[in-house]
Amino acid sequence: MLILLAVTAPAALVFGFGGATLARARLLPLRLIGKTYISAVRGVPDIAFFLFFVIALDQGFEWLRHQALCPDWNEPIRQGNDFVVCAAAKLPLGTAPQYVHEIYGFFTAVLTFAIVFGAFAANVLYGAMRAVQEIVLSHMKILNPNNHFHLNYFLMKMREFVKHLM
Repeated sequence: MLILLAVTAPAALVFGFGGATLARARLLPLRLIGKTYISAVRGVPDIAFFLFFVIALDQGFEWLRHQALCPDWNEPIRQGNDFVVCAAAKLPLGTAPQYVHEIYGFFTAVLTFAIVFGAFAANVLYGAMRAVQEIVLSHMKILNPNNHFHLNYFLMKMREFVKHLM
């Protein structure tokens, strides 16, 4: 269980920094993607994600493989409640050893946790980024146009924020 936490926490932070950065982007389409990610994931109960998103993610992967590996398939993929893809598109393959199935399940769970908890991290980081006043940011850009000082200041403020939480 601790290995799941050790892998998921950094992955969630990557999603969080990505979502917060997109939410602060100057380009409207990027900003909308970031804000939609934060809002959509925050608005859905966690239990729904952990019960259903893993299945949807797995079916999405299989659908992509089906499109690439079985272009001559004539039957519909959705057949009532069944999701039917060609044998080559199954992920992992039915002939794969048991440990491959377990590794695939583990990394699907990691990706699901990272997406969900990354949205919460993105929301917190977005708020922290907005807490830095615009006048401070403009002074940093004047002092150092290549923005290294900007990153160092942000990291310093994040350290202060984390210390304040503890």
